[in-house]
Amino acid sequence: MDAWLRNGVFLVVLAGIVTIAAIGLTFSQKEPGIQGKAIQSVVIHDQEGSSVAVSDGRVRLGIISPLSGNYAFIGKDVVSGVELAREDLKNGIWQGKDIDIVYRDSACDASLAAKQAASLLDDGISYVLSVDCYGNALPGEEGKVVLSSGRTFLDSYGFSSDISDELDQLLSRLERSSLAVIFVDNLEGWTYQTELAKKGEVLSSYAYAFGQNEFDAIAKKVVERDPGRVFVVAEQFSDLVPILESLRSAGYYDEVATNVLITDADLARLGTRKFAFENVVFSADIDVQSKRTMVVSFLDRIDGRVSTYSANAYDEVMIVGTLIAEEGDLPIRVGDRLQALVNYEGVTGVLTFSKSGVQRMTYTKRILDGRIVDVT
Repeated sequence: MDAWLRNGVFLVVLAGIVTIAAIGLTFSQKEPGIQGKAIQSVVIHDQEGSSVAVSDGRVRLGIISPLSGNYAFIGKDVVSGVELAREDLKNGIWQGKDIDIVYRDSACDASLAAKQAASLLDDGISYVLSVDCYGNALPGEEGKVVLSSGRTFLDSYGFSSDISDELDQLLSRLERSSLAVIFVDNLEGWTYQTELAKKGEVLSSYAYAFGQNEFDAIAKKVVERDPGRVFVVAEQFSDLVPILESLRSAGYYDEVATNVLITDADLARLGTRKFAFENVVFSADIDVQSKRTMVVSFLDRIDGRVSTYSANAYDEVMIVGTLIAEEGDLPIRVGDRLQALVNYEGVTGVLTFSKSGVQRMTYTKRILDGRIVDVT
């Protein structure tokens, strides 16, 4: 994402698609008992565009994300990306001016997130970004407009491809093969499983609980079915490790594909255990091996582990911050401005927005001989 707003991006998290909708909507779980990484980003502003006086040096940005509970790792990555973007905006286009960032914890709870959003709006926050575990838009007040961004729930604008598009890009670069799916038992896991079933021959599927660390029984069943490929859906890198180790220990050495970003640093930390990652294929929103100056700088300076959450958070905040700086104290129609963005380069690649969605690429990698290489 780069020439877009002269180096910017929009507000954070998972990455997904942006829609403009009248507010009056409420948070709700799509399915009782199933939560997870169906992350959504939203920006709220006045119907006619917020009048933000850049000249006073302060813009107030509210961010709602799971900062506690099982999904706190998402919020941690989001904060890392947001804070790095804040630093770059201050030292760049904002010319020393700062943005006030107000973080609120949703704990991956829909009702709490709604209360936090209402509180931020009551406090006069200029823009609110919600990076949460539900696909519905934030509740709002009359005269508000919502832009929502989420991987699973798609509408008219977006920052990254949806799961179906992501899988199309990945599978188009691999040989067609029968498949076993091992997926986390939440909304995103079931979405991946459903989309994979539509796209190919799924011999078997196995759901596992979030936080589960024993996979020998599932691995044994996979070996018995002998699929040409296994697709593993996990929340984060640490969840992926025991699954792969169980598969390899059970004797499955064929190709494994996953939705999880893997870096050279991850493999280095594994030491001899990285044998389990041989012939693993993954797609990601960011090319962690890119030599582009923007990407190298981001990877060098990001606090904590690099993830799609931190990368998209950085890009999205940069976009919104740049839009505000370019408009000054004029009303800002974020949706209209996004539609006009073409070939914007951020750390996650080059993005172009249109009414039909965002055009962007994902980066497909394979691990061979302990090294991450491109899949072309």
